[in-house]
Amino acid sequence: MEAMRRGDRKTLKPRTLYDKEVIFIRDIEPRLGKVGLQQLTEDGCWEAVYDKAKASKVRANKMAGELSCFLKWCAGREGRMAGIEAMVHPAPTLNSNWFSTGPQANKRFLGDDEIGWLMCALVDEPLIYRRGFMLLLLTAARRNELFGAPASEFVDGLWTLPAARSKNGEENYVALSPWGRALAQTNHEWLFPSPRLDGPQLFGWFQARSRVHKRMEELAGVTIPSWHFHDFRRTFRSNARRIGIDRDIAELMLNHKRKGIEGVYDKNLELELRRSGFAAWEQFLCGLAVKAGVDHALGVLASA
Repeated sequence: MEAMRRGDRKTLKPRTLYDKEVIFIRDIEPRLGKVGLQQLTEDGCWEAVYDKAKASKVRANKMAGELSCFLKWCAGREGRMAGIEAMVHPAPTLNSNWFSTGPQANKRFLGDDEIGWLMCALVDEPLIYRRGFMLLLLTAARRNELFGAPASEFVDGLWTLPAARSKNGEENYVALSPWGRALAQTNHEWLFPSPRLDGPQLFGWFQARSRVHKRMEELAGVTIPSWHFHDFRRTFRSNARRIGIDRDIAELMLNHKRKGIEGVYDKNLELELRRSGFAAWEQFLCGLAVKAGVDHALGVLASA
């Protein structure tokens, strides 16, 4: 990671560096962290990747790619210069596209009934997960950008995501309405502080998602297709026009870069239009919470 941050051969975006570190901490270290480099075997590496695939094939693919990148570095000239004993890449067959994740992965969004079941299912979750899931839905933000946020980024109801933590390398602004403001209130250094470590709570979210999904199916009495946190962004985008949000404003709210000539010349941040858009989205979700009868439990009325 020190070599990656120095950018000796290639300058990486801050978000790319962050993702690499997260993959090591969350996926690689728990499975291989105590194994010496010289003791690593191809079977051992693949067993770790397959173990990750039990929870997420998408993450397993990314883990395989980053693990191969790291081992190639160790076995190459740069690793030798860093003091690593000469070694051969133990698992050259590691493949970041090994598991098929299906074309449906990038099309899923939640309908009104599913959002209602989601809200009902959240009632029995610990507060940190209730706050996290609802803020993720209200802000339409990327998971890592929200869950890893320090509380200092939230000032007077405005969340300013710095370029260093933004996927596209640009600062982004999310204007919170009353419900969002209430959910974002904290006396801690981090928006979602870890109960065990000095830092944000980055673990436990996927287990919570599995619990919530199971509860949703029990409430609905039917099988519900699996969903991912990123589908919350698609859920917002699929409803934007329906609730009166202009297409271009919706794209800015999602922190998507403007493309082509527009991206070069149009630098207007449209903060007021974004604010109106987030207010309309919150009002829409509040209506679904009231319809589901969980507005009090999720703190909707208390925030008004």
